[in-house]
Amino acid sequence: MLKKIEDIEKALKAKAYLSALALALTLPDICGKVAYPKLKVGERYIKWFDEHVTDDSPNEIANYPILDGKKCYKLRCAFLHEGSINGIPDVDKFELCINGYSSFGIITSSFGENEENLLHSIKLEISQVCLWIYSSAKVFYDKHEDKSVFEDQNITIIDIDAEANKIQRNE
Repeated sequence: MLKKIEDIEKALKAKAYLSALALALTLPDICGKVAYPKLKVGERYIKWFDEHVTDDSPNEIANYPILDGKKCYKLRCAFLHEGSINGIPDVDKFELCINGYSSFGIITSSFGENEENLLHSIKLEISQVCLWIYSSAKVFYDKHEDKSVFEDQNITIIDIDAEANKIQRNE
């Protein structure tokens, strides 16, 4: 878990925004599995996000819910499985941004002549959204006493050159 958070931070520093977002969107999956192992994937993602991320981020501007667990889960599914950011519920235009549109990391606007014809637009500042998600995941990890439950989500990367050098040195 901590390695993934570190990689998100590195990706943001390297301006690899899509890579950072892709990895950040997986953290609620990991934490949700730890917190609610008996729930289905989508249910636990949404529940964990709403309980751990939404509460610490600005979630409403003008009483319009901006990024809740359901929208983030739909973003995750579209982004990771389809390479798209379309199909987010109740959002007509969804855009990812860099270099801070607002201190909240989210800008929303609604256009239309009346309530029935409103078009909802959301702009998310990638760095801020990644920060909300990975900060919440880190707090969750730090508070969880049994760190071993996170081990199933560890991914080991083997450095073949380093291993070959060890063999050559008879280590």
